[in-house]
Amino acid sequence: MATTTRQKDAAEDVVIAGAGVAGLAVALGLHRKGVRSVVLESSPVLRTSGFAIMAWTNAFRALDALGVGDTIRSKHAQIQGVRIMSSSTGEVAREMDLRVQGKLGPHEARCVQRNVLLETLEAELPRGTIRYSSKIVSVDDDGDGTKILHLADGSTLRAKVLIGCDGINSVVARWLGLAKLSDSGRTATRGHAGTPTGTASSTR
Repeated sequence: MATTTRQKDAAEDVVIAGAGVAGLAVALGLHRKGVRSVVLESSPVLRTSGFAIMAWTNAFRALDALGVGDTIRSKHAQIQGVRIMSSSTGEVAREMDLRVQGKLGPHEARCVQRNVLLETLEAELPRGTIRYSSKIVSVDDDGDGTKILHLADGSTLRAKVLIGCDGINSVVARWLGLAKLSDSGRTATRGHAGTPTGTASSTR
């Protein structure tokens, strides 16, 4: 009976849990190398909520490697400088001029809108790569290295490789036995505003 069930189970070589920035970037990186993957996303559509990400030089090196760097640059202005303000006094505690050449080359910093980044990554993936309304509820190990993914709709998917990019309440992290997140006591508020000369962002 177990053999019959295995034959009916769908199977994939590489499965990525979560269609956020990390999951789509991994899928696109594999695609560029000729490796097919399937991304399982619990939501019925691409989740473009959230706001903006401060992307620095290394982030754009990664985006360039994925082949989407110039697309993202064309939609987001280069940040010319950064001011770090004191939360208690409101005074400028530190200031950085990003127009100055750094030790490792020119600085690059842009306030990237999360929805634009996600939609750009999604557009570069082969059709059908992302499977929406596919929520993983638990993971088992078959004993031979194959991962058995149990989905909320009752279906089962077998995967040779499972990559967890499923966020703060990660089912994959729980299956791996990773420690639960703890509250650091710190909070951050990010703002994103359009200006006549470009885009400004702030973080507190």
